[in-house]
Amino acid sequence: MLNRFAATIAFLAIFATCLAGAMRAPTWSAVAGACVLILMSLTAKWGSRASGTGKVPDGVQLAASSANGFAISGISFAFGNATATFWGI
Repeated sequence: MLNRFAATIAFLAIFATCLAGAMRAPTWSAVAGACVLILMSLTAKWGSRASGTGKVPDGVQLAASSANGFAISGISFAFGNATATFWGI
């Protein structure tokens, strides 16, 4: 049940960031969406293991989660902004 809840929260964060881009909200809303995605990634149990090598160092895990969170959030914000421009909103 927790995995489904976590996936729902992550989806809602991406959706809210996309809507923020469509509504021409400030870029800080994309940063807030990235922070939610980073926290969800850091608390996931699968994020703390590498395939067969044991535990991933904390710095590497933080860097990878931050890069993924900011990339996904930035892309969804830009997609929302482009969609609003295309539809003339």
